[in-house]
Amino acid sequence: KYKKIVIIVNDSNPLEWKASARSYQNFDLTSIIKISQDYLLKGGGHQGAIGFSLKPELFNQLCKNLKNNIGFI
Repeated sequence: KYKKIVIIVNDSNPLEWKASARSYQNFDLTSIIKISQDYLLKGGGHQGAIGFSLKPELFNQLCKNLKNNIGFI
């Protein structure tokens, strides 16, 4: 319906946030994992869906990295 890439972040744990993403059309979400290794504790998935975790203090840096390298967030 919305035709957008979606990333949902669960911030209920103050030590480790977990995220899940779903792709739209042909965007390969694994590219997010590849360019974000410095910010993630762990991550994995496939072209259409990924999951990852990160320290809360790195969230803003991750968003900046994605915006600079992929063009969204």
